[in-house]
Amino acid sequence: MKVTAKDIDTLVASAPPRRVPAQVRAEAWGGSRSWVVPLFGLTVGAFGLPFVWLFFPWGFWNDWRLSLGESVEVSGVVRSVEETGLRHGGSSDHRGKNRSAEGTPIYAFDFEFKDHGGARMAGRCYANGVRWREGDSVRVEYLATDATRARIVGGRLSRTPGTSALVLVIPLVGFAVVAWTLKFRWSLRALLERGQVAQVKVISVGGEDARGRPKFEVVLAGPRLNRGEPLVVTGLAIREIDVARGCLLEGRSLTIIFDPQKETRMLFPDALRRQSG
Repeated sequence: MKVTAKDIDTLVASAPPRRVPAQVRAEAWGGSRSWVVPLFGLTVGAFGLPFVWLFFPWGFWNDWRLSLGESVEVSGVVRSVEETGLRHGGSSDHRGKNRSAEGTPIYAFDFEFKDHGGARMAGRCYANGVRWREGDSVRVEYLATDATRARIVGGRLSRTPGTSALVLVIPLVGFAVVAWTLKFRWSLRALLERGQVAQVKVISVGGEDARGRPKFEVVLAGPRLNRGEPLVVTGLAIREIDVARGCLLEGRSLTIIFDPQKETRMLFPDALRRQSG
């Protein structure tokens, strides 16, 4: 549903907190394209979750505690060795040709030991490659407060090494995009409902910076804005720049809805009408 001139006139004539028609709110969010960014973020985030489940080093916290010295070291025996199906890394020669494209297999090592109280304990740890074999005598370290958190010295509690925590980047980026979009929408909705309406004069539009690049900014002035002094507004959409330029060329005032607490946060209602035709 398109935004009509009547919708805009009713919006600017209403005192805050005002009722904002759904089509006006949707157009301010970006119209039919408003769902592209959050859907992209959700897709990226969902795509990354299985990789987090598979490759994130879930035992890193206890590995870190053991590395800090909160451990007791005893003798133990390796009872079984099995391949996890995971691989780590890969190497290339000086020509860039991969000699080990599949990387080093990650193995799981089941072991037994007795804690200092004499209780028989069992544990499992992981390492890259076959570092120990069934029946090998090994040194085992366990948390002084919890003997079930144990590993062979030189092994780790996580199936994957600590660097695999980088797998979090993918879903974090995706969900951060979604969070940013939701925050933006909430902020824009609050501005539409509670912002102050004012008529201002357009002093200048755009221009170039010191490097000759175009500036997406507008200089406005009005008695209710910035104590009557010219105010530079940046971060505007192209359609808002076009509306401001039209006002400047035609010598007419520009209607704005702005936040009195942060006056540079504003929108141009006429840009919504122009966008919708």
